[in-house]
Amino acid sequence: MLKAIENVRKTGIKIPLQFDLETGECYGNNASHFKSYVALLTRERCSIAKALWKHIPEGVKNAMWTDIKAIFVIPEFDDAKRNDHFKKIWFHYAAERWKDFKSRLTRTYITDPKPDDVPPYVKYPYIKKDIWEEFVKYRQTSDFK
Repeated sequence: MLKAIENVRKTGIKIPLQFDLETGECYGNNASHFKSYVALLTRERCSIAKALWKHIPEGVKNAMWTDIKAIFVIPEFDDAKRNDHFKKIWFHYAAERWKDFKSRLTRTYITDPKPDDVPPYVKYPYIKKDIWEEFVKYRQTSDFK
């Protein structure tokens, strides 16, 4: 996937996608690349310290959408509401991947840590140590549990 994205950045030729225009579902040869990129971008850009997706700033989400559209051919509709709905479908997907990632971090590093595990702020360059500590602190509160 990363090689394909690097190639897009070099050539400017976006990766074509196929969508069901009614449901927004992506299918076909590049669907897995698209979904993986959305999930990766979400992990990199959206702080795990935020409790809920709605707390992620709109500016961050809009920048992500701009980046996605720079790499992949995303349908554009004449109707702005339809464009917004399409974007909302994929942000729902991103939110689910973000939530899954935070759950995996909690399970792996907080609930059932292994003594030889490398801390996530070492394993994932986009997780800063202070953000990780804030995440752990919140995940151990009664509000979270």
